[in-house]
Amino acid sequence: GRRLEAAEERYERGIDRIKDRGGPLSDGRRTSAQLDSGYLTSIGLVSTTGEGEGVVIFDLEQGWSVGPTHDSVPSNRVTFVPSVAALDGELLESSNWFFQGHGDAVASLLVGQGAVTGIAPNAQLRLYSSRYRPQGSPDTPHQNLAGAILAATKEAMAAIADGKGAVMLIEAQSRVNGNGPYLPAEVAPDVFEAVRQAVVAGVVVIAAAGNGQTNLDSFTSPALATAMTGRRSPRPFAEGVQSGAILVGAGVRTKGGWRRASFSNFGSRVACFGPGTDISSAGDGRYRSDTAWYTNTFGGTSAASAIVAGAASVLLSRLLANGPNPPLAADNAIAAASVTADLTSIVGNTLSGRPSSDRIGVMPKLP
Repeated sequence: GRRLEAAEERYERGIDRIKDRGGPLSDGRRTSAQLDSGYLTSIGLVSTTGEGEGVVIFDLEQGWSVGPTHDSVPSNRVTFVPSVAALDGELLESSNWFFQGHGDAVASLLVGQGAVTGIAPNAQLRLYSSRYRPQGSPDTPHQNLAGAILAATKEAMAAIADGKGAVMLIEAQSRVNGNGPYLPAEVAPDVFEAVRQAVVAGVVVIAAAGNGQTNLDSFTSPALATAMTGRRSPRPFAEGVQSGAILVGAGVRTKGGWRRASFSNFGSRVACFGPGTDISSAGDGRYRSDTAWYTNTFGGTSAASAIVAGAASVLLSRLLANGPNPPLAADNAIAAASVTADLTSIVGNTLSGRPSSDRIGVMPKLP
């Protein structure tokens, strides 16, 4: 009903800050014309031919409507995971009907082919929902992001053992006890531990830094820090607490170069940034379910982290292609560590216009 839609719309404002310019040129049904793919040139990718081959991307979302009828997201590249096993063994069915336009937008930036060109169109995309409920239950699906990450990690480990590369994208953010600014999802202790396990398993994990306009170095939560570090560190991020995920902030292009977007979180924990406003994508970037809908206004750290995850997939694919055939699990672990280092290094990547005040790391620049 309208009440649910209104609640979703309010919640969406925390998911992404989207500059909606309105009018027929911003949003609508477009299935033929090539949309502006400026985000490709911003990371130095001239051609996407063959990029992403041999890599599986695990995207953690709340919903999507992509399928065989969508112009830009090929069905042979995308699969939806319908259920996961809870820690107690109970089989939980997942839901994909929250913020479907958001999931569509992200999917098109990753593996899009058509009106929207994805960064790694030859990668395989596995969609995991962060919302679950017991099978057959009429209850509204609840958030279980940590469980979804653990389930995706288990599948990623199998892909790695099979010689493939694994990239995980966490399109979520969190608020402490439901209050305060939006922060990275890993401020929740169970999510932090699940992410850490994925990184240890050899998965390249990319996560949105969040749209809370917050200096993460000032984030204080002794209770959470105890769970994250084993000690009551008052400011875990300022003290270098690491899950191993690459946190991604959002940037905007100005005459003076790239600058931190006003809504983006920042701080020493934010290692990378990507374009965060006016991104062309499938979907509306929010909650609209329409497989023929496109927008020029997708944004936020969600868009930025999707672009960085695409870059990670390209780098990982190239490294594995140049190694032994088939790649060994040990080779994959080395490649994953190398990708993380390449994405976050100040050497060869793009600094923001004012690094000391922007504090969002670097924008990856693909060779």
